[in-house]
Amino acid sequence: MCTAYGEGDFAKADRAIDKVLREETGIQTTADLPETLAGNAPLLVLEKGMIRLAMGDVDAARNLFVRARDALDQRFSHNTLDYVESSFTDDECLPYRGADSDHLLVRGLLAVCELLRGSSDAYSFALQVDEKQEEILDSPLGTVDEQQYPGTTYRPREHYHRLALGAYLVGILEEADLAAGEANKKFRRALEWSGGSDPLLQESIERTDPGGRFAPPGCGAVHVLYLAGRGPTLTTGKLEGLTDVARLIGAFILVARGKSTGAGWVSQTNIPVPQVVVHDSAVAPLDIHVAGQRVATTSSLADMNQIVAVQLEANMPWIVARAAVRRALKGAMAEGTGIVAEGVAKGSEHVGRYAGFIGLFTKALVGAATTAPERADTRTWSTLPAQIQAARFVLPDGVHQIDLGPGMQATLRVRAGKSSYLLVVRPRADLPGAMIADVASRQVGASNLQLGAEALAAN
Repeated sequence: MCTAYGEGDFAKADRAIDKVLREETGIQTTADLPETLAGNAPLLVLEKGMIRLAMGDVDAARNLFVRARDALDQRFSHNTLDYVESSFTDDECLPYRGADSDHLLVRGLLAVCELLRGSSDAYSFALQVDEKQEEILDSPLGTVDEQQYPGTTYRPREHYHRLALGAYLVGILEEADLAAGEANKKFRRALEWSGGSDPLLQESIERTDPGGRFAPPGCGAVHVLYLAGRGPTLTTGKLEGLTDVARLIGAFILVARGKSTGAGWVSQTNIPVPQVVVHDSAVAPLDIHVAGQRVATTSSLADMNQIVAVQLEANMPWIVARAAVRRALKGAMAEGTGIVAEGVAKGSEHVGRYAGFIGLFTKALVGAATTAPERADTRTWSTLPAQIQAARFVLPDGVHQIDLGPGMQATLRVRAGKSSYLLVVRPRADLPGAMIADVASRQVGASNLQLGAEALAAN
């Protein structure tokens, strides 16, 4: 499925994800999805939604993204103990909770779907991106602070790179509603979060400053949103040794479970951990031409390679600590069961001493956790882009052919004083991508094309 999508064969990728969904969930079609999505189903639904979006089935993509968002929200937790159950096996045995970036991007893609559908819900979904972002950044999950361990502070989410997509989408919607002042604030926020040098955002700020205007008289705005390249995935790497922060988090987990296994676990090495694989480290921008003239070039709103890598690195002590604790608990279980067996044989009082300990880990023993292989959690939303790019330009009222490169031409109906949206999904930069226009801009006619060309020349 990943290979087919990365090659731009969306129909083949769609068949492949349907096969995986049947094997994982037993359903025949996504219309049969149960009310509650179990296990890895939310991740598979995200993959299916992205593929349907690339195929131009915006309504299906929107509905799938809503189902996945709701399922991930139900699993989202700020409670460290909710993640400690993996200490019996490994992280991949937990229901898929989504990377923090997944929670943001599914909302951003929902906003894009609603833009293409011409729905006013686009504004609500765009706002949700930043609302969820603030919730994640305020989460104490995995935090070690001075109150727990004097002299040590570990707050993984402080290191995250913010996603500017939501603020940008809110800005263009507010600008279209003639709320230029509010749009200006959103564009300034997006510029700060994107690193402070994006030419699209700088131009957006200038345009919405006092005295600016949405578009010249008789013209409308065209927004191109470009999902560029194949995004990062995860593979298994090995980590030698534990950092001091990982040791402290591990100690906290053990205390939270009501057990101490001694200090032996801290020296464990060769821990399997997820590792980012970058497929497209750089994606060239799109030059956009109309009637032979270059009207805009896309610029990057979000580098998903960087966002995913930074989030994983920030959380690595937390991931490593859970892996180390798993080994410690497995070793303790083996030691505990050996002592109990010896006590039974000798009539020793060791049985009473370790009775509570054995009861705590009965579930793990039944599942043969002590012999389960250690695995890194490499589950990831594999159909994400490497970058999210965007461009904005104005055209006279009329129908225009937009040229984005070989094999990528789209015809748009531009309306004076209104916005048109064109989504480009292109996993492979050397192949044409899919192009989906918003519903109000899909009106096509040869005579209208001529009118549009004449209006552009006159302008």
